[in-house]
Amino acid sequence: MPMCCGRKKRHTDEFHEFDREDENDRKQSCWPKALKWTAIIILIIAVLLFLTVFVIFPIIFMESISLQRFVMFPNFDQPENPQYENYALYGAVGVKNMYVTVDDIYTSSSKLSLGVWMVVPEDTIEEAENDPNFDFIQELRRTKKPIIIYFHGNSGTRIYPYPTYQVLRKYFYVVAFDYRGYGDSTDALLSEAAVVSDSMQLYRYVEGLSKSPKIFVWGHSLGTALSTHTLKELRKQGTVPSGLILEAPFTTMREEIVYHPLGKIFAWLPWFEPTVLDPLERNKFHFKTTTNILDVDCPIMILHAEDDSVIPYFLGEKLYEIAKDNRQEKQGPVSYHQIPAKYRADHLEITSHSEVPQWIEEFLEVARNWHRGF
Repeated sequence: MPMCCGRKKRHTDEFHEFDREDENDRKQSCWPKALKWTAIIILIIAVLLFLTVFVIFPIIFMESISLQRFVMFPNFDQPENPQYENYALYGAVGVKNMYVTVDDIYTSSSKLSLGVWMVVPEDTIEEAENDPNFDFIQELRRTKKPIIIYFHGNSGTRIYPYPTYQVLRKYFYVVAFDYRGYGDSTDALLSEAAVVSDSMQLYRYVEGLSKSPKIFVWGHSLGTALSTHTLKELRKQGTVPSGLILEAPFTTMREEIVYHPLGKIFAWLPWFEPTVLDPLERNKFHFKTTTNILDVDCPIMILHAEDDSVIPYFLGEKLYEIAKDNRQEKQGPVSYHQIPAKYRADHLEITSHSEVPQWIEEFLEVARNWHRGF
């Protein structure tokens, strides 16, 4: 019996060993098939992803003016859930929130409300903070400081650039506003023409309140195109501001979008021009600062950072060269300041650079001298 049992066990072990070898053979033969199907699935996903991103999306963009409008005016709230009356939340002092009513160019009977921050000059902060009856409008009327109207970029609200206001208020009474559809301004159809129309009316409002003849304009990023276009249109009405400062400007939207981080993803495509650039032109998202700047009659200062990751500095440099070479002398001088990359100013920290206050002071002197001979 023991021998029989031992023989049977040996036969069983040999059977299981054979079965394991057979199973291993089957597994080994299945691996190439599994890899093959995995590769096929990955390839299919990659093709579908390519078609979706680089073919379908450009076609949708070409046909959708709403998508084009969103790309031009991505009106995200920055900071999130903004509280315009709660200045302390943002470390803001000497600030007053208010609203200015303007006419909508698309509907003559409609009125829009633009949210505005009035930021008093540095030497008036203490009075504004300690006097419960302090009148910000009256201060705008009586201030001896020049006034500056601030045009922000294409994302964020009037709260976001407060660190820049801190620099500007050393020299100006700052009026910062949100475009239609931004912040708590009236949600209305966004276009270059509409924002320019609203901005012209805001300028007229400030001009009507102030006794100071010195009104400057500061634009950042997309705000450089909007502010320049606004001053071009105001010139037709005989209005000449004291000066224009362009922080991180570009030449035209057609040229800028090629270098924008989002645009770079698609710029290599053979169909990029007909599906992206041409539709923006057709729908009047021009932002042609290269031509608008030639119809602005006041001194202009351009600031740009070499490491700007959103708008490359050479577009600001190109705009400077165009303005310098094509504007008439009587229109006012143009200056250009480039911040070296080592300071890491990028797109949003230009006004934190240590030399900006000196450049502003020099520009104010240039503007004073120019207006004496104007």
